[in-house]
Parts: sequence; structure tokens; C-alpha cells
Amino acid sequence: MKRLFFLFITILLMHFAGAQGFNKAEYFFDTDPGINNGTQITLTGTTDTINFSAAISTLSLSSGFHFLGLRVRHNNGTWSLFEKRGFYISSATADAANITAAEYFFDADPGVGNGTSVSVGTSGPVVNFTAVIPTSLSAGFHFLSIRTKDASGLWGLYEKRGFYISSATADAANITAAEYFFDADPGVGNGTSVSVGTSGPV
Repeated sequence: MKRLFFLFITILLMHFAGAQGFNKAEYFFDTDPGINNGTQITLTGTTDTINFSAAISTLSLSSGFHFLGLRVRHNNGTWSLFEKRGFYISSATADAANITAAEYFFDADPGVGNGTSVSVGTSGPVVNFTAVIPTSLSAGFHFLSIRTKDASGLWGLYEKRGFYISSATADAANITAAEYFFDADPGVGNGTSVSVGTSGPV
């Protein structure tokens, strides 16, 4: 039986008037059916931070690439934006081969198998590993991508994350304040203040 298991740890920072908490969640595949038209997920708590797991059946989906969308509803009836994740359903009936290798690259994809190799430790269907990645890059925006290979020699899709390297030679000053605003930017220092607690670089 094809089933897709997801653990969602959702921490939503939203500004609402009235009581805090979330009382409803829903998911959909591929195309958004519209708010409150997805498949319902039962929530066990109604606090402003929710942790839940859901077993979502993929029996109705064809083999190939799909997207899963998830959103939650606040106690005041307002729905969040949806969080979307891609996945692939194989037509094979056997379990996929164990993950045996990984590689990373910056910015442009050098081609499958041509990235910098990373050890994944003990081979298995799920692996957790720490990669020490040098940052000898020019100042500015860059992208880091990582992909893995299984025991049958097949490479997966890469996961990509953007980051910024500053040209400053000294450490940045500590963060002492924050502010937020909705929609139009009121200008620096004119948003609603948020306490950051103890000042620090992170």
C-alpha cells in the first residue's frame, strides 16, 4: 500500500487580534482547491504553536511528481498561506534502495555525480548526516544544493537553499531590535516594535 507519512512541525508567527490558537488544518495534492475545500486533518491542540503528525494516503495518485499543500486555520477563522512540498511516487513495488552517497555544489549544477562528495555515514533508507562545507565564496548571494545517491546508482533531486556572504571583515553588531509590518513598508523604524530579548549576533 502506497502511503505517504509526513511529520509537520508548524510554528506560525502571525499577528491576530483576540484569542490565540489554531483549530483546523487541511491538505491537498497538486492543485489548490481553495480555502476550506481540502482534506481535513484533526488537530489535537489549539495553541499558537502546533505540533502534529498525519498519515496521508497517496493511493489515488499516479506515478510521477506531485505536490502536497498544507495550511491551518486560526481560532478567529483566518486561514494561513499553504506550505507546499514536492515528492515523487515510483511505479516500482519494491522499497527503494538504501542511500549510500551524497554531494553538494554551489550555484550552478555541475551535473549529477560531479559535485563535491559528502559522507552519509551508515547506508540506509533514511540517513542523517552532518556536512562540513567550506565558504570560500565571493561576497553576495549564493545557493547551496545537496543531493543523494542510492545503492542502485540512482541520484535524487537536489535540495537548494539561498544564503548571503557579506564583504565585511568584522563580525556584525549585535541585534537589538526588530519590527514588523503588513503589506506596505512604512519605512525603517516605523513598523510595530517586537522585543528580541537579550541582544546578540543571532
